[in-house]
Parts: sequence; structure tokens; C-alpha cells
Amino acid sequence: MRKTNISKIIIIAIFVLLLINVPIGIYLYSLDDENKNTLTDTEIYLLNPPQQNASVTEKKNHEITVENNTQEGTALYIGKNCRMFPLVLKVPPYTEFSIKNTDTRTRTISFTKKMTYRLRAGQEISIFAQFPNENATYGYTCDKPSQTSLSGYVVISP
Repeated sequence: MRKTNISKIIIIAIFVLLLINVPIGIYLYSLDDENKNTLTDTEIYLLNPPQQNASVTEKKNHEITVENNTQEGTALYIGKNCRMFPLVLKVPPYTEFSIKNTDTRTRTISFTKKMTYRLRAGQEISIFAQFPNENATYGYTCDKPSQTSLSGYVVISP
């Protein structure tokens, strides 16, 4: 096939996708590298908490989603492109838990301005679960300068 025919086929395919109202981004996105975004809709919702001016219902629904996705454990793992596991880790107050960077790049995890940790590739650290409030949920970021979109949560609860 000549190059001109291939171009025409691509244009026709895009037109057909638009005609039947299929988002082209889905197909273009699937051509990304091996670590394309694998977050579910629930996980995306979980990591984007409601704004301060959101309704009480919105805030409560988000809180329930966080609770439903909580996993008790002693370790938090940083994967490729700051993909965290588990997304919601529950630890008792005043206990140690570890953060392990399984990615090939240095990553920075920030719970608060005073609780920021830089981990080299393969590094593991232990931190003491001594947050400002017991029985609270703390969002954190990975390599992000602001708290507008989170990477995960640590729930401090007995």
C-alpha cells in the first residue's frame, strides 16, 4: 500500500470514530508505554478529594470510599511513576511503618511540610506513625509540589 492510501485510511478511521462518538483519546492512550495509567475510576475518585466548599454529601461519599479501600499493613510501596500500594494504608498510632521505593527513580513522599521523605531507587525507610492527630486520615503526594491531587492516604487508627 502506498503512503497516501494509509493516510486516507487513518483519516477515514478517525472520522468514523468521531461519527459514532468514541473518544479518540482512548485509542491514542492505549499506545502509551508499558506503564500506562492503570487507575480505576474509584481510585481516581479516591485520589481527588472534594474541595473545601464541596457539599457535606460529597465529602461523606469520599470519606466512605477511602474507608472502603483501606488496607491494614506495615508497608507502603512506591511503584513506577509514583503508583502507590496500597492506596490507603491503615496503621495504629505511634507504630512504625516502612516506605519502600521499588521504582528505578528517586521519589519524594510528602505527608506534611515537615514530614517529607526522599527515597532513592530501591531504598526503604521506616517512619514512626506520629502524626499531628490520632484517628485521622492523611493524604500524601509523590513528587508533586501541591496537595491538589493525592497519591494515597495513611489512616492512623487503632
